[in-house]
Amino acid sequence: MNIHKSPTTLSRVDPLKHVFRRIFSALPDGARGTVVAIIGEFLGTLCFIFFAFAGGEVAAASSNKKQNEGVSTGTASKNPALLLYVSLSAGFSLLIFVSLGMALIGAITWVRCAVLTVTQFVATIAASYMVEALFNGGLHVSTELGGDISVAQGVLIEMILTAQLIFTIFMLAAEKHAATFLAPIGIGLSLFIAELVGEDPKP
Repeated sequence: MNIHKSPTTLSRVDPLKHVFRRIFSALPDGARGTVVAIIGEFLGTLCFIFFAFAGGEVAAASSNKKQNEGVSTGTASKNPALLLYVSLSAGFSLLIFVSLGMALIGAITWVRCAVLTVTQFVATIAASYMVEALFNGGLHVSTELGGDISVAQGVLIEMILTAQLIFTIFMLAAEKHAATFLAPIGIGLSLFIAELVGEDPKP
């Protein structure tokens, strides 16, 4: 039985809906999917990085004993609780936005978006500026060798952690099977354990 639903007042007057319809109708049929993928990739990466970095800023600020106005959110010392908070922020942020990406643009498109591209690079820069602008004390996110780790050891650790994340993405999301809908959980947990292993708890 077909049920005809008349358009609501909001759908009739929604200006964004009309703008997007005009934009997408002007695009060739083959380009529409690519445009949707690029937009989804940008927004997904922007939100993922924003919440991951913001979690790090909150963890650092709460660990800084100086809480006066204008004090940097950075902290001179690291502890396992702070690193766990940062790892959870990154892992759960990826879990949520991979879930949204798969729901909005499909699992296959999202896996294609998981490869580093110019769009993701721009989104990462934009997210970094957003976090820096919204949190006092500047952005305290960096990648450096900790403890007595040599450059060679650091490269190998990074290779292993990245390989397990990419392997998880391909096995859970790229390969279609009954548990594909659980892929975001596995991908988020994969980044979580990579963050746990890759962080250095020493000051």
